[in-house]
Amino acid sequence: MSLAIRCCFCTDSASTAASDQARESANAPKGARCTSLEVGTRRENARSEVGMRFGINCGREVSSSSASPVSRRVMPFSVARAAQPKKGTKRRFPRAADILLSAERQYVAAPPVVAAKLRGEVLLIGVDIETHDWSAGHSTNLRGSIGQFGHYNLCMPCDIEEPRIVQIGWAVRGSGDRNTVVTERLVRPDGFRVSEKATAFHRITHACAAEEGVPLPHALAELMRDALEVSGQGGRLVCHHLEFDAGIIARELSRCKMADASKLWADIARAGICTMDPHIGSWVRQSYNDDREREKMISLKELVRLLVPERKDLLGKHHTAAADACMVLEVAFALHEFTLPPPDARVQEQGMAATE
Repeated sequence: MSLAIRCCFCTDSASTAASDQARESANAPKGARCTSLEVGTRRENARSEVGMRFGINCGREVSSSSASPVSRRVMPFSVARAAQPKKGTKRRFPRAADILLSAERQYVAAPPVVAAKLRGEVLLIGVDIETHDWSAGHSTNLRGSIGQFGHYNLCMPCDIEEPRIVQIGWAVRGSGDRNTVVTERLVRPDGFRVSEKATAFHRITHACAAEEGVPLPHALAELMRDALEVSGQGGRLVCHHLEFDAGIIARELSRCKMADASKLWADIARAGICTMDPHIGSWVRQSYNDDREREKMISLKELVRLLVPERKDLLGKHHTAAADACMVLEVAFALHEFTLPPPDARVQEQGMAATE
C-alpha cells in the first residue's frame, strides 16, 4: 500500500519559484549565474530527498512497499484551493432546513391568527385575473402593508389603478362537492392594448383578445352573479394576493359605472381569504420542517406542490385565469384540512373526552 502525503515543500506558486531563484543566485559563486533550470533541478532533488527519507509523496512516484510493482502518481492537492467556490458563484452553506426538510407533513396546530382567517370549510369561489400590462419600475411594496380590504398587500396604488383586465376566471365548489364549476372570460380591449411583456407572461395577444374577447361589463356581471350567490350561502372569496385581484376588479367595476356592484364586491373581498398571507405561509412551511425565508411570501406554485401535489397538472397552465382560480381553490380546501389534527390524534382526543 502506498503512503501518499503532501508535504510542505509542494508549492506551485510563482512567488516560491522566484524566491528560490533569488536565493540560489545569491549563494552562487561570484561571477557565475544560476539558471532557472538549475534552480528547478535543485528544488526537485530536495523534494525527492525529503520524500524518500520520510515516505512522503511530493508529486513523484513513491512506494512504501518494495514488493509493489505498480506505484501511483499522486498529484499535489491543495485543500484550501479546492474549498474555494468557482468564480461568479456564491458559496452556499447547508442549513438546518436542508437536512430536516421532510417530504411528508408533520402536524402543527394552526396558530390562532391562521385559524381565525380560515374559519372552517365552506362554499368557496376562487378568482384570478390577468392584466394588459404593469408598471415597468419595481413598484412592489417589499415591506408589505394592510390593504383596503384588510388583507396583506404588496402593491403600490399605481399597481391597482393602472392595469386593465384582459382575462378573468373563477371556480366555485362547496365543501362536500366533487365537481368544480369553472368559468373563464377573455376580455375585449377597450381603450388599452395588451403589451408584449404581458403576452410573454400569460400568452394572451392583443389580436386574440380583440377578436375573441367579450365586453368587460358582461364578464364582470357574470362574476358578480356567481360571487353574490356564493356569499349569500355563507361562502367566501379566495385569491392569492387578494388585495391585487380584488382591488383591480373593484376599480374596473367603477370604470363600468357599476357603483352598487363595487360596494357589494368590497364587502365580499373583506370577508375573503388570501392564500398569500404571511402567517399562512409560515405555518405551512413549519409543517414541513422548512424554516427557510419565512418572511418571504409563499407562492401559489409552492402551495400547490406542497398541499395538493396530485393537481400538479394545473401548473402547466399557470398564469391563465381559470387554472390559477382552480389552484387557489384547491389550496384553500387543503389549508382547511391542515387545520384538522390527524385521524389518530382525533381518536385519542375523543377517547379522552369520553373518559372525562
